[in-house]
Amino acid sequence: MHVKHPDIMVELIPAARELSLPMREADVSVRLKPSTQHDLVVRRIGSMAFGLYASPGYLKQHGEMDFEAGCPGHHIVAQLDDLQDSDQTNWLASLAPRSRISLQTAGHEAAVVGALYGAGLA
Repeated sequence: MHVKHPDIMVELIPAARELSLPMREADVSVRLKPSTQHDLVVRRIGSMAFGLYASPGYLKQHGEMDFEAGCPGHHIVAQLDDLQDSDQTNWLASLAPRSRISLQTAGHEAAVVGALYGAGLA
């Protein structure tokens, strides 16, 4: 991008809340959900698939997941309560409704690290 547009500086701010484009909190916003703000030009730029992840050590300790039974005996890494309306959280909760939350986080990076170190399914 900088080869074609050397004067543009990109500031990447992962935020739980929607930044206001009309209030000039940002010039461009990439969101996973449709915006509730009015008078915006909105374009779909792609799609995203979800996957279920766990460390080999976690799977060795807890065994295979029984999705038909709701994954009893398993732990999940979930988003904090203020982010519970996210599609990811709902998807994970539908896969493993009988699992126990072992870690809640507001960041995807922390969820990845938690899963890597055996905190649960993420």
